[in-house]
Amino acid sequence: MEAIIGFFTQKVFPWFMALLACLFPCWFPALAPQTGAGGAEPLYSITEGGDGMRHAEFTLLTYNVKHCQGGTKITEIAAEIADTGAQVVFLQEIDCNTRRAGGRDEARLLAAALGFAYAFFPAMKYDGGFYGTAILSAFPLSGAALTPLSVTGSMEPRALGQADILVEGIPVRLFVTHLSYESALTRAKQLGEVDLAINASPADSFLLGGDFNVSSYDEYALLTAAVAAHSAPDPGIRRIDNIFCDAAKTLRGARSVPTGYSDHDLVLAEVSIPIAQP
Repeated sequence: MEAIIGFFTQKVFPWFMALLACLFPCWFPALAPQTGAGGAEPLYSITEGGDGMRHAEFTLLTYNVKHCQGGTKITEIAAEIADTGAQVVFLQEIDCNTRRAGGRDEARLLAAALGFAYAFFPAMKYDGGFYGTAILSAFPLSGAALTPLSVTGSMEPRALGQADILVEGIPVRLFVTHLSYESALTRAKQLGEVDLAINASPADSFLLGGDFNVSSYDEYALLTAAVAAHSAPDPGIRRIDNIFCDAAKTLRGARSVPTGYSDHDLVLAEVSIPIAQP
C-alpha cells in the first residue's frame, strides 16, 4: 500500500497538477526564477595568450545532484563543489521547498554555504514546492530568465534557465538545462530551442551546462554555435553531462569526479575567455 501511495503522490499527482496548470493557467502563478545575491570576489587567473589577448581562466562545473538526497546532503555537496574550485556551477534536479526535501530551498542553501550568488529555475511544481535547475556563481548574477522547453504527452516539464555575469567587463550569458530522457525526437526539438537561445546571447558570448540525456554524441550537433568540453566517447566521463561555450572561448581539461551523493558524477572543465589588453 505504501508503494502505491508513493507512486501516486510522486508520479501521478505532479503530472495531474501540471495538466491542470496547462488547462487552467489562471489557477497557478507562472513559474519564475528565484535569485539571491552573493559572489563578490570570484577567483580566476589572467594569462597572456599567443593570440596577443589576455585571457580570464576559471573552472566550470555541471552536476546533477539528485535533489541532494532529499535535502539531507546539502552540506556535503557544497563541500564537494568547494573542493573543485569551480567559480560557475550548473545544477540539475534541485528541489525548492518540497516535502521530499523537508521544505529546504536547496539552491539557496548551497549558494550560502559557498558564498555564491544563485538563480533557481523551476521547471515544474512538485510535492508542495518546485523542482528544476540552478546556477551558482562566484560572479554576481543579473538578468535571470526562464524559458519552458517543448515536451510531449505526459513527459516531465523541462526548461532552460539563463543569467548574466561580467568577466573583466566582458558580458557572458550562462545557461543551464536538463533535457528529456524519454524521446530522442523530443530532445532534438529541445536542443533546437536551446540553440536558438544561445545564438541570441549578447555578443555571442555564452556558457552552457547541463544534463542533456543524449543517447549519442551526435545529438550535440544540433547545438550549432556551441563547442563541447567533451565531444567523443571517454570512459571517464558520461556523455549526458556536458559543458559548452561559444567559439571565441576555449574549454579544456574536461574530467569527472565521482560522488557518493548522486547517480551522476561532477563534470568539470576550465574555460578561457579572451579579454582586451589593458
